[in-house]
Amino acid sequence: MICLSCNKHLSECKCEDLEERLDSAVADGYFAYRYCKICKKHYERCRCKKPDWGIKGADEEKVLKKKRILKMENGSQN
Repeated sequence: MICLSCNKHLSECKCEDLEERLDSAVADGYFAYRYCKICKKHYERCRCKKPDWGIKGADEEKVLKKKRILKMENGSQN
């Protein structure tokens, strides 16, 4: 994803208001993004050694819940 202010990839963006602009887009209900719960930054900008990922703008439990795969008798999976 590219920052519209500096035209750089988010991992290289130095804009101080980026998270504010992302949160504004989330508040409108049309956008969700992964962020680090420790540093509160977009995942592309996070430099934490052990980040704790979350989703802003979505139901985290539904999005991050691991899908349970069942093996059927015929060998196929759901």
